[in-house]
Amino acid sequence: MKKTVYGFLFLLTACAHILKNPYENYSRAQLAMVSSPSLCEIAANRRYKMNANVLKELIQRGYRDCSESEIYCIDTVMLKPGTSDYANCRMARDQYNLNVASQRMATFMGMRQLQLQQQAINTPTRVYHYF
Repeated sequence: MKKTVYGFLFLLTACAHILKNPYENYSRAQLAMVSSPSLCEIAANRRYKMNANVLKELIQRGYRDCSESEIYCIDTVMLKPGTSDYANCRMARDQYNLNVASQRMATFMGMRQLQLQQQAINTPTRVYHYF
């Protein structure tokens, strides 16, 4: 039994595909030229091999979790992490993203409900009359 479990785990780990980090051979000066969203995309994706220089560069730029709201508040609005304006921006952007996701879900559910109603209307039914 143990051999089967270990064999299965080996197959799972052997099939895991790790991609080479595209910034692996970049110098610190070259990494400084790469956009934060590009670095965050690689750092957040577990399929890529992590690189210590990429992590150092992100930390130096003030990134902690590379979330969409963090990228927006640091890169777009140019706020410094640790300030109250930055914290307010993160909360507002996270709420905005939540609202957008909720609206998408509501639209999807509404469209699905309409599809089900159309199917119900267009489904032929048999009516039996017993006299």
